[in-house]
This record gives sequence, structure tokens and C-alpha cells, in this order.
Amino acid sequence: MPERFPPALPFTALEYLTGLGRVHGLGRAAARSAAREWLDRFGIGEHTRTRLSELSKGTSQKVAVAQGLLSNPELLVLDEAWTGLDPASRTVLDDAVTARVAAGATVVFVDHDTRRLAGAPDAVFRVAQGRVSPVAGTGRTEPRVRVEAEGPSGAELPAGLPEGTVREPAAAPGAVRLTVAAASSDALLRALLTARPPWHIRAVTTVAPRGRAEPMTALLSYQTALLLRSHRWLPPLLLYAAFMFIGVRTGQPILDSFGYAAAALVPVTAWLVRVCVTNEPEAARDCAAAAAGPWRVHLSAVLTGLLASTVVGVAATAVVAAISEPRSSDHQVDVPVGEATAA
Repeated sequence: MPERFPPALPFTALEYLTGLGRVHGLGRAAARSAAREWLDRFGIGEHTRTRLSELSKGTSQKVAVAQGLLSNPELLVLDEAWTGLDPASRTVLDDAVTARVAAGATVVFVDHDTRRLAGAPDAVFRVAQGRVSPVAGTGRTEPRVRVEAEGPSGAELPAGLPEGTVREPAAAPGAVRLTVAAASSDALLRALLTARPPWHIRAVTTVAPRGRAEPMTALLSYQTALLLRSHRWLPPLLLYAAFMFIGVRTGQPILDSFGYAAAALVPVTAWLVRVCVTNEPEAARDCAAAAAGPWRVHLSAVLTGLLASTVVGVAATAVVAAISEPRSSDHQVDVPVGEATAA
């Protein structure tokens, strides 16, 4: 999550978060659901259909935080994410960070408030005068243990759970996942087993991250939407249309017209690729790169430009095939339209 999030993206808050969720590997329905959930948790659910450029600075920052959290990342990097948030949103972010760590993720954050999540980090470093140094006597070094337990129907968690226990829902109905420091795991198990009635312990595991996939199709969809809504495709398209209007006439030899149309498409393709590669603001591109990797993001931008030029080229090919004379340049030899068009 960057310190300064670019609002000049041509999406609504819900559309942007859904797109980034898909880039992170979520399905369309899951990404949209997660986007709505985080917008609601940060108290900005009424802005789902508001364009990012119309949001206030504080609301934009909440969207920025949400895009980092909605896919439950294994690595979360927060650059002064709490700055500018209202107290309620800071609490939401505190809870989100605690939950991610409990689930086995790594969270790295920068903040000017040395009390931020006091006692929770595994390691604390101070940056001063160009030097990074560890802060002695701070941080939490204990490993974490996850207990999956199932209680009697309708039963609340027993009292006396160790301090710092984090609760998450489990897949099985009626079950919960409780994560705690390894040193407190015995106390947690004792509290569950000695409850009346006792809880059933389904599994005890050390915390470990899970892998996920980043589909290229989601990146291509995101880049395509970014290109179409930016309207930066319009100048190269108009330029190509002007080339075609000037150089292609009804009744001209088909191969000559195809050659002209193909030659004019080359600079237009380069223009479209450059538009796609430079279209996304740097901070937003960093968010996408964090989700799928820099090379995937760059490749998706290049492919989007090439695909856009392919669409233009196919349309031009259809026009040339429809209006040109199927003969050679000297009008002496018949040219098969199908074979020439395919070539």
C-alpha cells in the first residue's frame, strides 16, 4: 500500500478493487464480494459507484488500504497506511494486520508512531540519519500456533483464553481457528478441553503461508479497461483511420491496399503499446506488480497494446477485402480474396 495513492484512475472504487482482486487471483464473484466487504468495513460502502477521481483524500486512502487487504496477502507492505485515517479506520487496519499475522502472513509497516501495534511486531527497526538499526527490547519473537476447534452447538468460546488469541472462522460448520503465541498454546488447549462442555480439538498446527495463482487473464482485463477508459487509444485510431481514408480506395488492387494498410499499422501498433505501458500511474502499477509480479504486469501491458492493434488491423483487413479489386497490380491476374485476406 503506497503512501500516496493515485486517484486519477478511470474506475469507480468497486470496479478498481474488483479488478485488483482478480489480479490477485480471486474469482470475479469473490473479488467483488471482498471489495464490498472492505469498503463497508472502512465505512465507505456508499462510495462503491463513486469514481476514484471524485473521492476525498481520506476516502481514497481507505480504498488504497482495502486493495492491499482484500486478497488476504502472504506479504503486506504498508507505507504510513494509518496516517490520515480516522480512529475507526485505524482500528479496522490494526485488526486486519493482527489477523493477517495470525494467519501466517508477514506484515512490514512504516509508521511515525512508535506505539503502533506495540508489542505485536516480531522485530522493530528505527531509521535515523540514513541508518537502519534494530530497537533493543522490542518485538515479539515467539512462533505462532493455530488450533482448530469445534464446540457444542451454539456455545460461546470459553472464558480465560490467553491474551493475544486471534479468532477466525474455520471451513467446518461450528468450528473456529484460534491462533496464539506458541508459549500460550498449552493454556489455550487447556481452556478449551476443560470447558463445560469441552470443545473438540480438530487440529493443532504451526502457522504456514499458502500459495496462490495470479491469472494473466485478469491482468489483461484490467489493462484493457484502463486503456479503454483513458481514451488514449483515440489519437492512434484516428491517425490510422486518416491513413486508410487517404490511401485506400474502392477498386484498387487488393494486394496493394493490403500492403498499405499493413505498413500504416506498424507505427500505430508501437503507439498503442507505448500508451499501455505508460498508462498506469506509478503507485497503482506498484500495487498491481505486488499482486502479480512486475514482469507479468509489464507483459500484460505490452500484450494489451498488441491486442488492441490486432483488433484495428482485423477491421482494416475486412474493409480492404470488401472494397478492393481482387486482381494483381497490373490488373492481369486474378487474386483469390480468401487467401489474400488470410495472408
